[in-house]
Amino acid sequence: MQAGTVVLLERMKDNPQEFFGAGSHRWDRIITDAMPYLPEEDKAAIESALSVLHINRFNERVFKHLAGEDASLFGPSAFGSVPQDPYPQEPYQQNSGWGPILPAQKQRLQAR
Repeated sequence: MQAGTVVLLERMKDNPQEFFGAGSHRWDRIITDAMPYLPEEDKAAIESALSVLHINRFNERVFKHLAGEDASLFGPSAFGSVPQDPYPQEPYQQNSGWGPILPAQKQRLQAR
């Protein structure tokens, strides 16, 4: 496994928030640019780690919503504004907070 992949996987474990939302674009670009050149082992490890991050984020949001901690999930907030839906219907929408859509993920989505 490449040294950069090992460091990236550790970063995902220690700082998962960096892979969602406004700051995620820097990681999106690095991962997307490198994927065509990485060995299959590295690609699979990165895709698996990203999948875990997304599943954890999903679970966290569902539980917060059910607990009433995230009542403004898609409606007006306490300040009267409507927050942007972080999970739009179109998974390929740029800057949607989804993180990079990797080639294998894109193929699976298109196969549905």
